[in-house]
Amino acid sequence: MASIPLSGLRLAVTLPPADFFSGCDLTIARDHVFALRQLGAVVYEFDTTPAYKRDSTRLQQQLEDLRSFRADAAIGAPHAGYAIQPFKALRRSRDPDALPSHPFLDELELPTFLYWDHALLQLPRYLVSRWPHGPEDSTAGVRQRLRALFNHPRAVHLFSDSGQIAELHRLGIAEFPANACYIPGISHQYVEYGNAPDSPGGSNDGAAFFGNIYVAAARRITYAHEALFELRRKALTALDVDWDRAPYEAYRDEIDRLAPALSAQLRLDPEQSFYWRFLFDELACVVNGERRLRVALACGRPLTYFGGFADPESRAIARDSGCILGDEYLPYGRSLAAAYQRQAVSIDVVNAPYINGFSTKLFSCFAAGGFMLSSRKSDLTAALGSLADPISYSTAAELAAKVDHFLTARDQRRELADHIKEAVCDRFTVSSLFARTVPAALESLRAYN
Repeated sequence: MASIPLSGLRLAVTLPPADFFSGCDLTIARDHVFALRQLGAVVYEFDTTPAYKRDSTRLQQQLEDLRSFRADAAIGAPHAGYAIQPFKALRRSRDPDALPSHPFLDELELPTFLYWDHALLQLPRYLVSRWPHGPEDSTAGVRQRLRALFNHPRAVHLFSDSGQIAELHRLGIAEFPANACYIPGISHQYVEYGNAPDSPGGSNDGAAFFGNIYVAAARRITYAHEALFELRRKALTALDVDWDRAPYEAYRDEIDRLAPALSAQLRLDPEQSFYWRFLFDELACVVNGERRLRVALACGRPLTYFGGFADPESRAIARDSGCILGDEYLPYGRSLAAAYQRQAVSIDVVNAPYINGFSTKLFSCFAAGGFMLSSRKSDLTAALGSLADPISYSTAAELAAKVDHFLTARDQRRELADHIKEAVCDRFTVSSLFARTVPAALESLRAYN
C-alpha cells in the first residue's frame, strides 16, 4: 500500500476573509485545505478575518485554540501573504524602528511555510508602517525588515519565480537554493473537469483572454514629479521593443540610469518604501493595464475578454478598444474550467510582477481541457521542456501567427494540448506540490535547528 505523504501531520492553514477578491481567494484556500487533508494532514483552519478587523478578542481566542491544537507547522493560503499581511496592524510597536514580530513565527514558534507568487512586490507593503503616496512620504529601512523575515529561522520561503530568487540575492536581502522555486499547483477541480467524458473541447472558434486588465486603476495613478512619468515612458518603450524582457527588469534598469541626485530626491532606492510602492503600482496596474490589453489585442483576431468582475470601468475600456465582452465573473473552479475548455485558443499576457515565472492560470486551462498561448518565460520552459515553445510568443507577429495556426490546425492543437495536460496533471497539481515540498521543508528546518 502506498504511503500517505502527510499522514498525521498537524497543520494550521490560513483562510482569507470571505469578501476578499469576491470570495475567490477563500475558495482557493479551501481547495488547498482539501488537498492537504487528502494527503493525510490534520488541518486547523485559521480564519484571518479577526486579524484584518483588529478584533483582538477573537484573534487571541484563535491563537489559544491553535496553541491547543499543537500544530507542526502553519501554511499561508492561498499564498504566503495571508500568513503575514493580516497581522500588520497588530505588530506596531511604541518603537517605530523596532522590527515586527509575528504570532505564528514568534509567539507560537511555529514553522511557517510561505508560498510566494510576487514576494518582491507584496512583502514590502506588509512590513512597513505606512505605504507612501509619494517620495515625500517614504521611510527607510525596508531591506532590514525584508532580511529579518526572509532569514527568519522558522520561516520556509518558496517562490513561483526563479527570477525573484535571483533578485533577492542581487539586492543582498537573502539567498535561497534552486529548489526553493516551485511551479504553481493546479486544483483537482480543473483536473476532474478536464477528465470528464464528452467534453466540448474548443467549441467557441475564436480567441479569448482571461484575467484582469487594470486600465482604470493605472489612469488614476498620479505623481507630483514629472521624472516618474518619464521613467515609466522609457520602461514601457523598452518593453514594446523586447516582449521577452521582464517588466521588473525594465523599470529597475531605468531607475539605475537616474542621476544619483534625482534618484535620491525620488527615494528610488531599495532601502526606501516609495521604491517598492512605485514598482508595485507600475507593474501591477500600469503594465497590467493598457500594455496588457495592447499585447492581447495583437493576436489579430476578435478577442473575447473574460474578467474585470470588480472593474466595470476597465471592462468598458476593453470593449471600446475592440474586445468582445464575455462573462464578467467566472467563479474559481468548475465555471472557470468550463469557460477555459470552450475556447479554441486563449491568450495569457503573463502578470507583470513575474520575472521568469507564470501564474497558475496557464496550467489550469490545460488541465481543464483548454488551450492557451503565453508570454515566453524561462520557468515555463524549465517546467515543460520542448512543449513550452509551441505555446509561447515573443512578438506580435509570432502571437498572431500562432493564433491563426492553432485556430485552423485543430488536430495539432488537441494533440499538443493533450501532451501538456498529461504533464501538468501528473506533476503540477496542488497535491503534488504539497506532497513534495512540505516534508522537505520540515526536514530542512530540523537540519537547520
